[in-house]
Amino acid sequence: MSFIEPLFLIGLIAALLPILIHLINRKKAVRRVFGPMRFLLQSQKRKAPGFKARQFVLMSIRVVLVALLAMALAKPFFLSDSGLTASERLPSATVIVVDNSFSMEARWSEARDALEKELSSLRTWDQVVVITTNPTVPIQKEKKIEESNKLSNNHDVVRDYAETILVSKEKGNVAAAIERASKILTASELPNHRIAVISDFSMGGFPTHVKPNQPITDPVDEYRIRPKTTENIALVSVTYEQSGDARDNLWLIRATLKNFGTVPRSEQIELEIDGKSVAGAQISIPPNGIATHVFRHVIEGKERVRGRVRVSEADQISFDNVSHFVILLRKKINVLVVNGEPNSISHRDEAFFLERALNPMGSINGTESNINVSVTTREGLETRMLNDYDVVSLANVSRVSPATGKRLLTFVEDGGGLFIAMGDQVDPTAYNQHLEALLPKPLRGLKRLANRADPDAPVKITRIATMKTSHPIFRVFELPGGTSIRDTEVFSYMLLEPSPPGLSDTIMSYKDNAPALLERRVGRGSVIMLTTSVDDEWTDFPFRTSFLPMMRRISQHLAKRVNSFDKKAIHIGDEVELEIGSLVRERLIIKTPSDARIVLVPMDGKVSFGAQEAGVYEFWADDEDDKNRLDALSFAANFDPEESNLEPIDEAILSQWISAEKSDEKSGVKTNERRVNLWPWLLFIVTMMLLLETIVSTRQSVLVKLWNSILNRS
Repeated sequence: MSFIEPLFLIGLIAALLPILIHLINRKKAVRRVFGPMRFLLQSQKRKAPGFKARQFVLMSIRVVLVALLAMALAKPFFLSDSGLTASERLPSATVIVVDNSFSMEARWSEARDALEKELSSLRTWDQVVVITTNPTVPIQKEKKIEESNKLSNNHDVVRDYAETILVSKEKGNVAAAIERASKILTASELPNHRIAVISDFSMGGFPTHVKPNQPITDPVDEYRIRPKTTENIALVSVTYEQSGDARDNLWLIRATLKNFGTVPRSEQIELEIDGKSVAGAQISIPPNGIATHVFRHVIEGKERVRGRVRVSEADQISFDNVSHFVILLRKKINVLVVNGEPNSISHRDEAFFLERALNPMGSINGTESNINVSVTTREGLETRMLNDYDVVSLANVSRVSPATGKRLLTFVEDGGGLFIAMGDQVDPTAYNQHLEALLPKPLRGLKRLANRADPDAPVKITRIATMKTSHPIFRVFELPGGTSIRDTEVFSYMLLEPSPPGLSDTIMSYKDNAPALLERRVGRGSVIMLTTSVDDEWTDFPFRTSFLPMMRRISQHLAKRVNSFDKKAIHIGDEVELEIGSLVRERLIIKTPSDARIVLVPMDGKVSFGAQEAGVYEFWADDEDDKNRLDALSFAANFDPEESNLEPIDEAILSQWISAEKSDEKSGVKTNERRVNLWPWLLFIVTMMLLLETIVSTRQSVLVKLWNSILNRS
């Protein structure tokens, strides 16, 4: 216990005065011999014990009165750790931050109890506001209470909003919410400020690579709602690609799970297509590791399928045990092959191997490839409508005119794909002039390593050394025969000039580190350049088993077909921007996974909206007629797997956002304790004891008369 005015404790000495007065006023009896006095003596002996007891009680009451009065004047108090940070007699402004990200699912009831405790401790004159890490964006605003960023004295309104808070399906950002709370408090003129944070303080809620814009100077109280265990399994990604030819209708669907715990896990997962379970698998995940399972499933007779992969038995967080996807079975890819060196002898024709790689079966036995190939010459390219094609391939084309170069640039910028293969007909100077904006790197000139007839050719030639295996083109080399690309013999290739960093990406190199395959993104499209030829003049690549799948994969990649590797993962809470161009005349209709309907009016050919639900989003132009369905825009939104990490945040990271040194300027006391004043209660006791002293000191006859008077009046 402490005292605000300790000097008044000197008044405790005055507590001795009633004792001294009692001793001084005590009288000794005078002895007198008188016969009738014996009757008075007997009466005095009968009354003496009661009189002495009364005098002792009066003395005790007066001693305690003086002592309590001195104590009250010294203003005693003690500190409590109940969480308030300000003096009780001054109003406070409090911002309560509630972490409602999906990692709080397992302990949400405890979070609500902590919120109720905070709201119940408010005094009438306090201002408060409740904010969340994931504010709800209601589709129908009239049915929900929106979050406020202003402090309020109307606690009932704040409580009404608090009752509507639910666990979100988004990743939370506790750090950003604390910064927002600090900004809200700057608008308050109340003497005491305070932030209360209700969170599990897990790794998923704090950015490890970002620091706060400014230190949080307001006192912060932490309600750590920790889960009983940090063990958790999450589906972190589902990707898909088509295997083989389109006629096979075989799809590879890869599901990747991550174990955020410290013990190995074995989980049963299921693949669902259009709401029906079609496959299952048991998968083992090492501690703090990942594991991938590949489902092979045949999809027939559909243009679009909706699917999901889910963990059969949900753990403490159920949201991250499912991942949605949508596969668009698009139409065939139209490829225009420009033959730079036609020849009547088929195997000497420049486009012979490329054409058969893209369409190996032609129309034999009624089977067709999913790639349509049209072949033309350099002169024919000048008159072709490029918009009729998804990909244009230049196979050993000597040069293109300036006008064609501009048309190719526009074609790629609008989303088309361009494949360029070198050869002895290529004029480097003309390419650098007319295709400068498309080439991954400027051309320098031919490097001839050896002739085929040279007996020392095996020593002089080069081979493929490195590939960027993460690139979608090389996913195919997981299949049998894919490794043969490293055995490819290259007799000649085109040397390249240096280019600015970041302009292009080398995705395959020779053993002498010269680029073999490069990619450059231009606008919404891409350009891929092979520095050797696609015939057998400079290389034996066309004879390798890897040639066919690689040429097909290049075309599929440039045409943005049949895989999800180039697609950006969309998580719940992300802002989605779609370029719809002229697809919509007046409005774009969006149907969310819960069948809610959103109508947007395009601005400059674009629309944007927030993905607030997990599942597949579908689109229509102007009205919900099947002929106006925009399947190409469909996408799936999923949970952000970063939120699935339940490990507690490192204190070093946390201290960047919540300072360990709390501010004392506004509260005047320790920020993690409250001051409980005792002196008001002492004054109350003094008042009650004064009343008691008055009653005790009053003669009994007077009290009897007063009591009788009260009874007679009643």
